[in-house]
Amino acid sequence: DEEDEEYDEEDEEYDEEDNGSTQEMLKWYRKAAEACNDVAYMRIARCYKIGDGVWQNQEEAFKWYKKAADAGNIRGVFQCAECYREGRGVAEDDEKAFELYKKAANEGEADACFMVGECYSKGIGVDSNDFRAFKWYLKSAEGNYLNGQTEVGFRYDIGLGVKEDHLEAKKWYLRAAERGDEISQFLLGYLYENGDLGKVDYNKAYEWYLKSASNGHSEAMFRLAQCYEYGKGVSKNIKTAYEWYKEAADAEAPNAESCYKIAEAYYAQKDPNLDKRTGVMLAAAVLLPVTNLITIPTAVIGSAIKGVSNDYKFLKSPAGKDMMKYYHIAASLDHQGAIKRLEELEGK
Repeated sequence: DEEDEEYDEEDEEYDEEDNGSTQEMLKWYRKAAEACNDVAYMRIARCYKIGDGVWQNQEEAFKWYKKAADAGNIRGVFQCAECYREGRGVAEDDEKAFELYKKAANEGEADACFMVGECYSKGIGVDSNDFRAFKWYLKSAEGNYLNGQTEVGFRYDIGLGVKEDHLEAKKWYLRAAERGDEISQFLLGYLYENGDLGKVDYNKAYEWYLKSASNGHSEAMFRLAQCYEYGKGVSKNIKTAYEWYKEAADAEAPNAESCYKIAEAYYAQKDPNLDKRTGVMLAAAVLLPVTNLITIPTAVIGSAIKGVSNDYKFLKSPAGKDMMKYYHIAASLDHQGAIKRLEELEGK
């Protein structure tokens, strides 16, 4: 039963309106379970795993997954492996997890093949071995497992466990990218920008960075901003560049260089000669908290900035506080430029 893998690992909210129907389903699942139906075992296990119609109970979930596994349900075998690896409902046991992942993988389960690759890659329950890891990642990719396709592309890209081959990397990245995978989309863009496919192609790089950035990949947002700032594959546009730097800095996984760029743009607002620095002025138009950033006159921007040119006043202003926030985020990501700038500003 492959349905269980589609549910998120996080707890789902308990919905009282659905409770009646869930309880009715559970009643029939239990009747089927009494007849040793392995699919029913899996359904009951999932209910306990996520707390659907019953109190969430990982020990009970594991018990039912094991029943399914013992009855020959290969998805039950995979879920038991997950439980052993995560210590969910049973004592953590990496060796047991590896054994069960491999059992499921040998039955052709693509996600199990990927997890065997992960075990060999990271030394989970078995000695690490990049060549064996690649073999299993490839099996998962050939089984159309999305993460496997990205991983195989990456390993061809850098020559890890297999001979470096950028054309093969492109092939596997493309399969995952066309399915909407933002990591493969970004890495495809990087292949084109870096000239790894025979020549630099900024137009293709821009195209894939845009797709990846639109799917929330912060490194792609940064690369896209660079395309706009330096006119690579697209017309140069400083304002759009800083809009993307800001997106990357505010992303769930912030990009350190983008945080630093944003902070530096704020820092440059202290410069009394700002009106001679068009690039920084346009960046400021993105950063200043105004209602309409597009139509704000250049003279107004310059005037507003000069009004906070005093260091102390600037640091206490909203712009100054934002500047420090982005320096601190970049520094927390080990950006050396941000660390030095904070030392300067905080007098360390």
